[in-house]
Amino acid sequence: MKTQTTLEALPPRITSATEYGSDYDVRRWLGELADDERWDARSVVGRDGGKVVGCLPIWRSTLSRTPQNEITRELTTLGLPNDVPCLHLGPHSRKIGGAAVVRRRDRWASEECLTALIRRATEEAQAIGLRPVALYVPHSQLAAFLRSWPTPPRVHPADMFSRLEVEVDSSGRVHHASKRVRDVWTHDARAAEDLRLERSWSQVTKELIAEAAPLVAAVSRNNGAIAHHRLSAYQLEKWWTFDSQSARALSVRTSGGELAGVTFARLRESALEVYEVGMPDEFEQRRFLYATLCFVEPLKFVAANGLTTIELGTGHSSAKRSRGAEQELLWHIY
Repeated sequence: MKTQTTLEALPPRITSATEYGSDYDVRRWLGELADDERWDARSVVGRDGGKVVGCLPIWRSTLSRTPQNEITRELTTLGLPNDVPCLHLGPHSRKIGGAAVVRRRDRWASEECLTALIRRATEEAQAIGLRPVALYVPHSQLAAFLRSWPTPPRVHPADMFSRLEVEVDSSGRVHHASKRVRDVWTHDARAAEDLRLERSWSQVTKELIAEAAPLVAAVSRNNGAIAHHRLSAYQLEKWWTFDSQSARALSVRTSGGELAGVTFARLRESALEVYEVGMPDEFEQRRFLYATLCFVEPLKFVAANGLTTIELGTGHSSAKRSRGAEQELLWHIY
């Protein structure tokens, strides 16, 4: 049976395992847009025999002039003028887009559903006179987007999404098949000890967000983003309140108690999702502090809590690859 598609303001949850994307990313993004009157968001929902088998969020500006944010600025850098009205396809809460599609026994059924969702979304764009754009599309979904696009699109590599699959041996220590990767992990762990900083995991609190926001903003600015500590605090609170029970924070402090670094992360199924990292600009051993925040302590946490994956997200692909991360190329289609 072919996938039947509908446009819905509030899509039902996808409760089955997915072949592409995740219900989590769909929910996170729709939640971010729900409180922002500048954007109108709906979803293309796919059903087979009444069962939900896929979802693709679509969203557009409600203003006469498209508001500036990280995503619209990205389009401007790609050469698309800001006055071109667009219909955006896919979520962007973790800079990973595309659709969420249920895994089926017949792989063709999953592919057919993905194609149906994209076609319905691009048809909607044409019907209301908007240009379809899809940012941060995973490489695994690229072919479906290209064959479903109404006109030959521009395609541009965007970033790499990194995830680290973790093995734990019988003694409870993390393990990797590559000796080169194991050597890097060992070097990181020794460097972390040499920093002589106190490291601890905790629940996230408003007080910690306020303390950490300037460090998170500093990292964002170093990565080329426009950031202020108040904006970072606002974004961290939105992320935290989406599911406060699953949110965790790694605090790295000096002997005097000063916050020298922070990692905000979330427990999700069998994964630890790293959301944000914060470090001061003036810290001398930034490279080793970064390794502590993103790899050394998360690896220990995963091993201690029976998890299997660290989702490291986008950016710093070389550092993540050298530590054993698997990577998927993301694409801009417009």
